[in-house]
Amino acid sequence: MRTVPLGEIITPAANRRAEGSEYPILSMTMHGGLIDQASKFKKRIASEDVSAYKVVRRGQLVVGFPIDEGVLDIQNIYDFGIVSPAYGIWDVPNSSEVCGDYLKRFLRSPRAMSYYKAKLRGSTARRRSLPREVFLALAVPLPPLDQQRRIAEILDHADDLKRKRRAAEASLAELQDSVFVEMFGGLPKRTLGSGLDFVTSGGHGWAKYYAKTGEPFLRSLDVQMNHIAIEELAFVDAPDNAEARRTRTREGDVLLTITGSRIGRAAPIPEGLAGAYVSQHVAILRPRQDVFSPDYLSSFLCSMSLGQRQIRAAQYGQTKPGLNFDQIRDFRIPAADLEHQHVLRNVMAAARQLVAKAQLADEELAELVASLQSRAFSGQL
Repeated sequence: MRTVPLGEIITPAANRRAEGSEYPILSMTMHGGLIDQASKFKKRIASEDVSAYKVVRRGQLVVGFPIDEGVLDIQNIYDFGIVSPAYGIWDVPNSSEVCGDYLKRFLRSPRAMSYYKAKLRGSTARRRSLPREVFLALAVPLPPLDQQRRIAEILDHADDLKRKRRAAEASLAELQDSVFVEMFGGLPKRTLGSGLDFVTSGGHGWAKYYAKTGEPFLRSLDVQMNHIAIEELAFVDAPDNAEARRTRTREGDVLLTITGSRIGRAAPIPEGLAGAYVSQHVAILRPRQDVFSPDYLSSFLCSMSLGQRQIRAAQYGQTKPGLNFDQIRDFRIPAADLEHQHVLRNVMAAARQLVAKAQLADEELAELVASLQSRAFSGQL
């Protein structure tokens, strides 16, 4: 299989501005590529004056930033659309030798991403750029056109499977919420604080995270909706003092993220993570055993129509939203008896098994896609 520099496949497009013409506005997303802004956001979010936006034809390559996160796409939505003037637009002139979908796939592949990351210039992470001459020097494997189309179709099919997996997981989350609301939504409410022994957050100033050694250290990224993700678990060499001991988890605790973009995620501590430390961005809620079961408390906090609605209403701050302990204690939670809470526990245990299976399937699918990409762009597919 021959390999050619990218500069032999693409050429700079003529710079045509929207000026006074009406075109659909296209936005670039990290994982979805180009999208119709109106259909995605249900409204126009571009500036009122789009005269400086660039016109992009069907079949042209649009390159955004950061390029090392695969922010690029072939425009195949409209005959003509417009994109931000910050984006680069390239022609792919020889359609008899190059399939646009194949080229897009390669330019987003791990192989190409590694090239971008190694060649970026600049000192500020998200402002680093790739010089044009370096971009055009990227070596592109170029099998015959029919093989390019076949590779693109196979990878499209794999992506479709991934989308269906994500949709199934979203449906499962909705089902859990529906079960909780159906069982408990109509009950009288009590304050959350009346059923807690205490609420605290993790300590500040942890010096290091370790990959394999030390004590488990739970961060906000580890707290998902109703489960703790352990795939990237961090560890710390923790000090043995009163504050550190106070902020270690116990069996029966529930974690709640209280700052940043992940605010409002909650999960009970699973077996094996009692005694873990937590970051300052995570609150430890310790329910009274005669009032709330951990699964019940976590399910309430994750319920979109009950706990999540109160979390959204209570959080403060625009740039970095947060929750304080008094707000958490004031949440209104259905006053269910323990017998019915334990029924929910069995339901949630079954749901977590389904989630675990779905996550395993996602991991296996991700490995399959990575293998397909590696084989495709080395001539083995």
